[in-house]
Amino acid sequence: MRVRRAMTRDVCCCKVDESLVAVGEAMRAVGCGVVPVCDPAERLVGVVTDRDICLHLTAHDVPASSVAVRDVMHRDVVTCRPDESLEGALALMRRHRVRRLPVLDGEGHVLGMLSLDDVAAEAQPASDAGGAPAECDVARTLRAVGHPQPYRHPTR
Repeated sequence: MRVRRAMTRDVCCCKVDESLVAVGEAMRAVGCGVVPVCDPAERLVGVVTDRDICLHLTAHDVPASSVAVRDVMHRDVVTCRPDESLEGALALMRRHRVRRLPVLDGEGHVLGMLSLDDVAAEAQPASDAGGAPAECDVARTLRAVGHPQPYRHPTR
């Protein structure tokens, strides 16, 4: 099975000069936790996550309206192509410890996003996967991208 079958196609993108308020509002409106960042030619230049926003604002104690996406985005982004297999995409997620991959065309334009949730929705038991990713591969990827240590409250 190919990435194009499982990916989310309608993805909102943002620009590097947008404020974190604008990006946060977009995330809330569409119910996502990551937004691709594109240049004026609509090519991917980075991604920003809800976690990036939260950690930056907490660390710097500044209003979200005063911070541009360029100040918090990740520039080194692992991506995939729509014709790649879901198994290959899972391997990329495991290797780079990411839960989401922007799906790009040959010129670097965002065609969609592939999340671990998207792949899990297509997964089948290993005995009858028949081209779909096996549930055990999804579980293995989730373990690989998860936090290495269990959450512990900092004051306990």
